[in-house]
Amino acid sequence: MKTLKHIFTLVLAIQFLSCTIDNEKQVTSAIDYNQFLELEENTTYNTAKTEEDFWSTKLQNSPTQYPYLSKIASANNTLFSSNGNIEYLITAEEKLKELNKKTNYTNALILRALARNYISQHRFNEALELLLKAEKKEKT
Repeated sequence: MKTLKHIFTLVLAIQFLSCTIDNEKQVTSAIDYNQFLELEENTTYNTAKTEEDFWSTKLQNSPTQYPYLSKIASANNTLFSSNGNIEYLITAEEKLKELNKKTNYTNALILRALARNYISQHRFNEALELLLKAEKKEKT
């Protein structure tokens, strides 16, 4: 029994010592993988930015054409997806809110688009409320 305790203590000591040994050996080099992480050209971003600029100009020239707001919101959602900048998501939200006000919150598609935006922002309760409104609009 005594030898069992000694063996157990020895195993614990070896494990403890092996955990404290510093093995800071660099396995990879940043030069090897950086080329795969950096985009030379983000075509999705460029296309969405061009689209957003186009529809914004059209809306400025014809302010009564409020359906352009949905095009601008869609472009901003794509911009957010392409680079993760939250400002694009917030701009899309503003455009969708404005569009919902113009349509008196009667269009289920626009309500669902705003709900998707809220889900992207992790605002789940607000998204649920909009989805319930959209469901009621679709049934009538």
